[in-house]
Amino acid sequence: MESEFSYSSNTNSLSPVVDPPLEFDLPVEILFSANSLVQNACLPPASLDTEFYQLLDPKTHDRAFIQYALPKLLYLGKCSYEHVAWLTKESLEWEKKKKSLRNQLWTINVNFLIYVGSKLHLRECTSLD
Repeated sequence: MESEFSYSSNTNSLSPVVDPPLEFDLPVEILFSANSLVQNACLPPASLDTEFYQLLDPKTHDRAFIQYALPKLLYLGKCSYEHVAWLTKESLEWEKKKKSLRNQLWTINVNFLIYVGSKLHLRECTSLD
């Protein structure tokens, strides 16, 4: 059974500060965004569990995704009681887009690429027919 932890490290304050479990060392920017979500009533503080913080951990998820998803969650305009499911779905869509972009990069027409030293130049090649 998972032990409970307090969501706030500042219980005597008017403005609670989210405090992730000890196993997570989240960057200040991500904690700031999570605090904003709680303080703007977009996330219920008691629902911030280990699974939520794992989705915000740059060691397990792309930092660009986290910085994209948290503001999007803020602008949904309503309190999300299913934020873990929403973040998981967004993460899967993010990964699909990333793979699609990677595949598109491999389909560049090789006739337009010329490698010179450490620089890559683009030029249109004409056929010698």
